[in-house]
Parts: sequence; structure tokens; C-alpha cells
Amino acid sequence: MKECPSHTEARIKIPSALDKQVITLFKGESTNFEETTVTVGNKAMRDDAATEEVGLREYFLSKVEVEEAVRNGNFKTYTLIRPAVLHTDFMLPYVHNNFPGLPTGGELGHGFNDGVRMFYTDLYDVGKYAAAALGDPARFASQEIDLMNELLTIEEVRDILVKVSGRDVRVRRWTAAEVKGVKNTVHGMLFHLWANSRNISPYLRVVKETQIKLGIKLTSLETALQRDKARLL
Repeated sequence: MKECPSHTEARIKIPSALDKQVITLFKGESTNFEETTVTVGNKAMRDDAATEEVGLREYFLSKVEVEEAVRNGNFKTYTLIRPAVLHTDFMLPYVHNNFPGLPTGGELGHGFNDGVRMFYTDLYDVGKYAAAALGDPARFASQEIDLMNELLTIEEVRDILVKVSGRDVRVRRWTAAEVKGVKNTVHGMLFHLWANSRNISPYLRVVKETQIKLGIKLTSLETALQRDKARLL
């Protein structure tokens, strides 16, 4: 991320089930890039009883607060980037908070209902869009970008993991008792439960429009994992 040494820098840690990253705000009359989470811009998708039930309402509200701080801040321009599930969730060390059985036993434990799909984002794509926004702030001014690519089932993800790693990977849906037991430690699983109650397929149109409008192609999950396979499994 580009540094702005002439301005006071405030680092705000936001709890994230996707990737525990440090969010950086550039104070003053500077250009600002901010990363939050996909669907934050759609209140109906993140502020309802189902979101409350799975334990993600406060998570999404924290992202909303960050976005509001950016919109209302004293910035010449700002850009919001909202990634989905990051490819690094399958890699060390983040895999332990998302798919803990994967590195030890090749098991992709999950909480998805049958046929439920989730979007995935290459973390490098977040960097590409952030660099572009910082390099051309006029073009990216006030852009709020839902940065997600393929909409995949957990079985399709398993097939990609097998292809890239060359190892056997099994898919197993956790029982209700197991879900209850890991809810406080396997944070990525909360998004599986959340996805079970919504239709996120309309965002596929957003994916295509984003790439066309901004001219930056998004990376497939397979390509991202292949590039970083040394950290996989």
C-alpha cells in the first residue's frame, strides 16, 4: 500500500473472517483507499435477522462505520474496495480460522447447504485495484467496488484444490453440533451460514461490469492458488 509520509497515518484493525489485515486510513488532504467487505453497500444483505443469527451483524456494521468515516472524511478523493472470501483463506496461516482440517487431514469442512455458492477474491487483485486507485485517483474517485470473481460451490473449490495441490481433498459438511462447537474459532464458517440464507448470484453482473468499466481483469481462484501453491496445504 502506498505510504503518505506527509500526513498523520492512523491504523485501524477491523475484525475480519476473511483475512486479518491492517486497514490504513490516510488523514488530511490526501487520496484515500479503503478495503472493507463485499455486500457492505447493500443494507438488505447485511443488516437483517439472518445476519444477526449467524453472528455477523456487528462485523458488517464495523465495515459500514469505516466506509462512512471515509466518505465523510477530509479527502480529495476516496475509493472503497470490497473483496469477498480471499484465496489466502486456504493457505497458512489463515486456513486455521477457515478450514482447519485442510492442512492436517485434507478435509474441507464447511457449513454450506447443498448447492450454495460463494464468491472468491484473489488478494493480489485487491492490491492491483488499490494501486490503480492510488495511481489514478481522478479515475477512481468515489468508486465503490465490489471486488469478487467466481461464484463457486464448495465442491468446485475442492476440485480446484485437488488440481493445484495434487493431493486428495475431501468435502464434509459439519453437523449442527460441530458448527456450534467451532463457531467462535472458525470464523470463516460464519460466512457459509450467512450465504445459506441469501441469493448472491445477481452480483455476477457486477463482476462483469467492474472489469469492463475499470479495465482490470480479475484472477480466477485456480490461478491465484497456483501462483501461491507453496503456502497451500
